[in-house]
Amino acid sequence: MALVVCALSSLASLSSWRALERSSSSPVPSLSAGSLCAVILFSLSVLLNTIHLLVYASDGGGIGVLKFLSQFFDACMRCLLFVLIASVATRSSSGGPAIAEQYHTLAVMAAAIYVLCQLVYNVAESQAYTHLSAYFCLRTVWGVPFMLGNAIAAGFVLLVCVNNALFAGDAANRRFQTNFATGCLVYFIVPLVLVLGTNGSSLTDSATMLLLEFVAAHILQRLLCRPPGGAVGSGAKGLPASLQEAHPYTGI
Repeated sequence: MALVVCALSSLASLSSWRALERSSSSPVPSLSAGSLCAVILFSLSVLLNTIHLLVYASDGGGIGVLKFLSQFFDACMRCLLFVLIASVATRSSSGGPAIAEQYHTLAVMAAAIYVLCQLVYNVAESQAYTHLSAYFCLRTVWGVPFMLGNAIAAGFVLLVCVNNALFAGDAANRRFQTNFATGCLVYFIVPLVLVLGTNGSSLTDSATMLLLEFVAAHILQRLLCRPPGGAVGSGAKGLPASLQEAHPYTGI
């Protein structure tokens, strides 16, 4: 398990370093920097958890502060990912200032609930430092706040992206909203399916969640570092042009 976690940490660190070269051409530097921070937080979390596992393997006890810091960085990464997702969803709205203000209010409320749920779960998980799994509490009563936060986040993304698709004036924007909503729903719903639909084990839960967070952080980071749609020679579809426009979404 420690070798798998070390490999994930190395890949995350390498991707973070390479992202520094792309961030200068990002259409929204603040979002690009935020996505890079999320990848770095994931790397720190995985690295600290690896050290904790190595110490645990040597003396059978582990180091509580390492597990706490690992969980803290992981929770910060998840909260930052939600803020980035909410920002992309609300900034790419084409419904006008009134709709944008409503999205902003919903985003602040959803973010507050999501962060609170993550903190509650983080405190519970950090106390289970004698267990090998990085998600030992996911299948206990302390996993309920985690699932509740994910359900609220999924509902928010679905609501905003569906409305954005309805207001979108072109097929490219509608396609972006559909793809973005699908990816976000997969990220938020997989933990629910994992707990409610499988018997699972500590190793399976940890491997699935680490892989899910690794993929989500890096896909979002690559998306936000792309130049705007139609970039010359990129060969990749960029973000909607509306993402570059002034927007009142600054509360979170």
